[in-house]
Amino acid sequence: MLGFVTDKINRVTGLAIGSLLGALGYSSMWFVTDPDDPTFLPLFILLGIGQTACNLSAQALVGQEAPEEARGVVIGGFGFAGTLGIIFSTWIGGVIFDLWMPSAPFVFVGGLTWLVFFYALVIRRVAPIE
Repeated sequence: MLGFVTDKINRVTGLAIGSLLGALGYSSMWFVTDPDDPTFLPLFILLGIGQTACNLSAQALVGQEAPEEARGVVIGGFGFAGTLGIIFSTWIGGVIFDLWMPSAPFVFVGGLTWLVFFYALVIRRVAPIE
């Protein structure tokens, strides 16, 4: 659904919406005390929607802004940077899982996603893409 919406609106606005959903989903894991408890199913659904929204909206923005003659290279670099991010967040997530709490990796990624959300709002205001 967000892919369709992102195609119709400003891509930075789409990224802000996707990041907001992702930040809410990841941050909501703070409240999960038992992942087997069906009471938390709505939070897990929000997490899945948020993660997908982040990925789709970011890919839409990169696809729009990458120069046509180098689009493949730019998208490849985007994917590589994502891989490095996954490696880093997995490493730091493991450390804070042991030091803090089981949901710490999700809360950490949620915090980073909040930063992306607010940065997208700033970019939308300062340098709007039409």
